[in-house]
Amino acid sequence: MFSFKLKTNKLNATYSEPHFFILNKGNHSGKPMNDPCPNCFVCICSSEEEKEMLYWLVMGLCQGRVFEQYLCGSVIPFVRINDVKKTLNWLSFNHTAKLVQYKKKVIAIQKVQQAKNSILQQLQSLQSLQKVLVSDLMK
Repeated sequence: MFSFKLKTNKLNATYSEPHFFILNKGNHSGKPMNDPCPNCFVCICSSEEEKEMLYWLVMGLCQGRVFEQYLCGSVIPFVRINDVKKTLNWLSFNHTAKLVQYKKKVIAIQKVQQAKNSILQQLQSLQSLQKVLVSDLMK
């Protein structure tokens, strides 16, 4: 089981322990982030390895739309910190028994994300090249 703390992020706060942020307002509530925003929780972990595993666990929950069931609010939807804590504690407890398999899947997800970022960077380079060629054509 992971040992993490989930707190409301305070503006301009700095954290020395490994940490990541979880968006708590809007339609993308539950999305993990590396950089803070005004409406987020901070998940403080005991190690860098635990941070990576929890980050990707939260990413999977976000992509699986698990946090949508906890959304409250009529104008701006938000998720409560206790709902996020409860979900993470339950899932981290259940995944501890399958830790080796979980680590392999997290590594695979990270490789897919790296490949996706590489392809997006290549696409941006190709779009820039296309703009240059079109502007040269118009001269």
